[in-house]
Amino acid sequence: MTRSQRHLVETVGYCDRATTIAQGGLSPCSSVPRVLSLVPDTAWVGDSDLDVHVFGVGFGRESRITHPLVRSSVYVSHTEMIAVLAPSKATGPTDVELSVQNGFYYSDPEIFKLTNPPPPA
Repeated sequence: MTRSQRHLVETVGYCDRATTIAQGGLSPCSSVPRVLSLVPDTAWVGDSDLDVHVFGVGFGRESRITHPLVRSSVYVSHTEMIAVLAPSKATGPTDVELSVQNGFYYSDPEIFKLTNPPPPA
């Protein structure tokens, strides 16, 4: 019995006949991403939404930036993504661990700091 190529992707996952990967990735050719830096890397709790540039390697068009405070993420290149972060949704100072996801693979998180604004003068 011959299986369809769609069945092979759904059950095994593949890039071509010589490459086999885990089932269910966002792309059949996913790789492990790596985050190197964030710009900016800090904001005040309660600030309006801001763009955080995520620099690293191994990003693809299917990559996502994961965290509940991230409203959306945009692929720019294989070395840059943009996360739209919502500091207004934070309930207090916290370390936001931003990771890039490629299918089943996640980068190690890079820390974005949310701090309380200074008291009024």
